[in-house]
Amino acid sequence: MTTFLVSVYPALLAPDPVDPGVVRDVYARLRDVPGIGAVELPLGPDGRIPDEDATLAHLAPHWDVVLTTVPGTMARADDPAYGLASPDERGGDEAVAHLRRCLETAARVDEALGRRAAVGLEVVSAPRRTPGDGDGPDRLLARLRGVLDGRPGSGTPLLIDHCDALVAGQTPAKGFLDLDEEIAVVAALRADGHAGTGLVVNWGRSALEARSVDGPVRHLERARSAGVLHGLVLSGCADRDSGFGPAWTDMHPGPADLAAPAGEPASLLTDAEIRRSVEAAGPVAVVGTKFAVRPHGLDAAARAQAVVAGVEHVQRLLG
Repeated sequence: MTTFLVSVYPALLAPDPVDPGVVRDVYARLRDVPGIGAVELPLGPDGRIPDEDATLAHLAPHWDVVLTTVPGTMARADDPAYGLASPDERGGDEAVAHLRRCLETAARVDEALGRRAAVGLEVVSAPRRTPGDGDGPDRLLARLRGVLDGRPGSGTPLLIDHCDALVAGQTPAKGFLDLDEEIAVVAALRADGHAGTGLVVNWGRSALEARSVDGPVRHLERARSAGVLHGLVLSGCADRDSGFGPAWTDMHPGPADLAAPAGEPASLLTDAEIRRSVEAAGPVAVVGTKFAVRPHGLDAAARAQAVVAGVEHVQRLLG
């Protein structure tokens, strides 16, 4: 059975700081939307959920939680040595320490919600790759093995969230490892006995890597064929400048076929592409949405309505 996941935090990133009342109102509206089974929550550089106790209190009792290390990792983007795939020992060790703090947060989520609620922890293959460096996958695998083999119990499964890889001749948004390399890492961890490990494809990130709407489909098909595909997150990108910024940036615009502020006409994520990608993914554990909203100055009611509109739009397409 596929769980429908909603990533709310991109819609709450601006203005900074976000009014806590806006956060409360958005989650309150989402609690009234049937069919949501999980939410994605961000982890900062300290490995914690921002305003952790209040955020957990906003969640519906039945929602599971997927935690993502992307915000905390990208907060260190000015340090080219920082990341789980880094060739630098100091940078790799710091990323491992961050991951261990994130796993401690997952345990606190379970304790706060009174059950095994933290069902996934998304990691990325940072840092931006140096051309000619072919050892990143081995370093990523070794560090993840060190974390997984050294913790008691089954714990929260680790999921590699594929970000755009370094491609010759184009400027990356992130420039991490190739999808096939990440697939091999997941397969090795599963062979070690870490059966819950998987790979997540983000539609927008795969499209901007390929500079094509065919990129997400190819990535989904390859991960599915390898037997490691855990989920599909629907998040847009644009091939031209828009209210979300320059072309080919990872800013999470909503679907093109949905009116603003929930949608973005420049987005390449059309209803047809949503259906095509869901078909390519096949039966997966998670399908979700990850949409930001513009303009930044939306009040609480308008922001909440935009988030809900994006969720309900995709739910209708999924049937």
